[in-house]
Amino acid sequence: MAISKKKARKDRKAAAAQAARAARDAAHEDAPDEDDDEREMAAMRAELAATKDAHAKEAKAKARARAAAAAAAADNDDESESESEDETPVGAKRKRPAPTPTQPRVAYQNKQRCLVVCSRGASARHRHLLEDLRRLMPHHKADSKMDSKSDPRQLNEVCELKSCNGCLYLEARKRTDLYLWLARPPRGPSAKFLVQNVHTMDELKLTGNCGHGTRALLCFDATFDAEPHWRAVKDLLAVTFGVPRGHPKSKPFFDRCMAFAIDDGKVWVRHYQIVDDALDDADAKVRSGVRVNRSRGRVTTNHIS
Repeated sequence: MAISKKKARKDRKAAAAQAARAARDAAHEDAPDEDDDEREMAAMRAELAATKDAHAKEAKAKARARAAAAAAAADNDDESESESEDETPVGAKRKRPAPTPTQPRVAYQNKQRCLVVCSRGASARHRHLLEDLRRLMPHHKADSKMDSKSDPRQLNEVCELKSCNGCLYLEARKRTDLYLWLARPPRGPSAKFLVQNVHTMDELKLTGNCGHGTRALLCFDATFDAEPHWRAVKDLLAVTFGVPRGHPKSKPFFDRCMAFAIDDGKVWVRHYQIVDDALDDADAKVRSGVRVNRSRGRVTTNHIS
């Protein structure tokens, strides 16, 4: 009885193994050949590439045809406009001319940077004047207030850190007097002025409204060329307030001017807007911006000291 059970078990195992082999053989026969798949994929890729080439050639042909038709239409329009320019019916819309290409931005070569700071102890009007001057100078660099008791020659180090080759320093004393320094660090020259008759933008109600960041035309009185020290002051003012051409923060046009005049040993500064659509020369300039009177103190060949 035990022998018959063992034999039956072996027979069942053998039958199961034979059935598994038969199933594997059948699956192998039904599986597709890898070479056939590769050949089919290659044929499909070739067909797709041929279709893309055909579409590209057709698109190029259509583009050439459109360009030729546009050129012919433009020639016909030019001829018809030259022959009958005044025969346009009333109410008909004329075609707009083709837009002209924009000019490339001017290279920024004259890299002038001016440090504009003030000392501690400045009044509210002095701080407003400082902000107005910064608005007029898009090439300025700002910094924290200088200690009134420190040596002003420390501005040389600040200018070197800020990569500035000019300096405008407002020095306040006793919260009443204001001195303005114009300097070219680190070797000079420099000029010191006593600022009088200050009128900021918050106080003035003028009609001028120039653009922010535009360049200014600098107008100087003929008296600046009379004596050597006035010529040095003129050069300092021109370098300080002149916006370099192509500066990233400036706009490439002039719509304002700054006038510098000398009267009774004082430098008078006025700011105007240039109006392009003025009817006469009297309306060509409109007052705007700050108004300052500077009394000259001294001009030295050195830096601020």
